[in-house]
Amino acid sequence: MKGTRKKKRWEKLVQTGRISLFRDSSNPNRFAVSWRKASGSYGRRRFNAESIEQAMEVGPIVAGLEQAKPDTNGITLLDGFQLALKEAKRGQSSRRDWFYQQTRFLSWLVGAYPTVSHWHQVTRRVIKDYLSSFDGRSPNHRRLMIQPIVQTAGFMEREFQMPNVTRKLGTGNANVRETPVVFIPDVVSLLDYLREEHPSLEVGAALQGLAALRITEALRLTWKRVDLERGCIEVSGDTKTSWSNRTIPIASRLLTALRRAWEERQSRDVIDLDAPVVVSPMGFSFLAGKDSYRNYTKALRAAMKAWNAEVEWRVKDLRNAVPTAMAMGGLSSDVSEQYMGHAPKGITARHYIPRLSSVTRGEEEAFAQAMHVFRTLVVDHVNRIVEGDGARILNFFEHGPDEPETEKA
Repeated sequence: MKGTRKKKRWEKLVQTGRISLFRDSSNPNRFAVSWRKASGSYGRRRFNAESIEQAMEVGPIVAGLEQAKPDTNGITLLDGFQLALKEAKRGQSSRRDWFYQQTRFLSWLVGAYPTVSHWHQVTRRVIKDYLSSFDGRSPNHRRLMIQPIVQTAGFMEREFQMPNVTRKLGTGNANVRETPVVFIPDVVSLLDYLREEHPSLEVGAALQGLAALRITEALRLTWKRVDLERGCIEVSGDTKTSWSNRTIPIASRLLTALRRAWEERQSRDVIDLDAPVVVSPMGFSFLAGKDSYRNYTKALRAAMKAWNAEVEWRVKDLRNAVPTAMAMGGLSSDVSEQYMGHAPKGITARHYIPRLSSVTRGEEEAFAQAMHVFRTLVVDHVNRIVEGDGARILNFFEHGPDEPETEKA
C-alpha cells in the first residue's frame, strides 16, 4: 500500500534565466529566490512580498542581481533642490541667486498649487503656469528665473529616472534690448572724464572696462589682491562660479588708475590691505549693506550721463569692451574667455594657477607662463587700442623688437 504523498512546503512558481521563485505553501506572503552564483554554486534567500508580481520584481534585488529603485515619491521639493545644488558647480553669489529663485518658486506654489510638495507631483502644467507669471519680461529673465527648476528636474531625471517636465520650454535667452557694443577708446574717454570730475569712480570703471570684471568683482577687489609691481590682480573669494576665480595681468591705463587710487588712499590714512579698492566719495565700501552696490551703479550711471547723454550703456555694459575688442581683432579664444572668468572649454585651458602667491618653483613658472599668454593675447591688444594703434594685430609668434626677423628667402 502506497503512503500519502507529503505536500512540499516550497512551491516553485517560475524559473527565468537568472532566478527561480518559490512560495511558502503555508504562508502566501512568504517567498524564496534561488540563483546560480558565479562560482557555480546556488544561493537562496527568503523574503516577504504582498503578491507574486511584487515578488517577481523584488526577487532579483534580494538576490543581489539588481539595484533597488529609489522611492522617488518621498523626495520633497526642497530635498530635490538641495540634492541638485550639491552637485552643481556654482560660486557663492550664484548660489545666492539659486536660493532666491528657489524660494520664489516655492512661495508661488503655496498660493497656486498648495498640495504640490514633492517632485513627483510637479507637472508640466505647473511649470508653464509658473513661467507665465513672468510674462512681459525678457526671455533671458524668464530663463534665469526657472533655471534652478530646470537644473533640478534634469538631476531628478538622471539620478531617479523621473520624467523631466521642463524639456523644451522655449524660453530662449534673448534680452529685451540688444547688448550694446562698447569700444575701448570710449571707455578711455570716460575714464579721463571721471579722473577730473569723479575721481573715486575712475578705478571701478577701469576695472570693468579694461579688465572685464563684473560689477561685484570690481567692488569686492581688495588691495591684498592687487600687485602693482607685476601689474596683476586676483579675483577670488565670493565669485559667480569657481571659474570666476582667476589672476590676470592688466592694461597700462588700468594700472595707472590703480596706482593713483593707492596713492590717494595712502595720503589719507594708513591703508588696510583688506580694504576695498573701489570706495565711495566718503571713503566707504560700496558693499557695506544689502544691495548697496546699487549706490555705485547709480553714481556711475549719473556720471556717464554727464559725460555723454547720448550713450545708452548701463554700468554693467562696461565689461563688454574687452570682448568687443577681442572679437573685432579676431582674437576671441579660450584664453580671452578665461581672462573674463568664463568656464574654459578645454582641459588644457584650465591648467594655470589662479593665485598671486606661489608655493613652489613649478607654480611660479606656471604662473609666469599664464601671465605671458594673457598679456600677449589679451592685454597687449587692449594696450594698443588705448594707445591708438588698435588696427595692428600682433601675431603671437611675431619677433619682439630685440629679435630681428629672419630674412625671407
